[in-house]
Amino acid sequence: MDSLGERVRLMRMKKRLSMEKLATELILPVKDKETGEIVSSKKTTSATISNIENDKHSPSLEMAVALADYFDVSLDWLVRGKDYDKRDISNQSDTGLEGEEKHFEFKLKYIEDYNHLQSLVREEFLNYVNSEEFTQLSHDLFKTKFDTDKKEDS
Repeated sequence: MDSLGERVRLMRMKKRLSMEKLATELILPVKDKETGEIVSSKKTTSATISNIENDKHSPSLEMAVALADYFDVSLDWLVRGKDYDKRDISNQSDTGLEGEEKHFEFKLKYIEDYNHLQSLVREEFLNYVNSEEFTQLSHDLFKTKFDTDKKEDS
């Protein structure tokens, strides 16, 4: 299993779920833009699940977290295919150079993982901007604005 999509498909198949069933059961939080608090939730579609499984689109960070929670796997395994190295840094000596090197390696690995997640989020954003859903939403918003401006001018 080399890809996130393959791991999602594996977990879905283990639970004997159709893409439609997974899409209806998966809950994505919707946060208030100002406060960051969860104000509601939204569903996804079987087409989105299909695109993720076929590696056509990378999931958003929220989607990846929801999938990991749903399947009860670590986000690290879902994204990278392996669990994070669980080193116990607190037991290492901070006085020796060896301890500092291990601590640095641990931090470097964390930064690499964070950068990878950032690239996944960026890719998902670009996929969304290029999607039919975004195009339709933009069209509807512009039409509403145009109709409102037209009424005000009358």
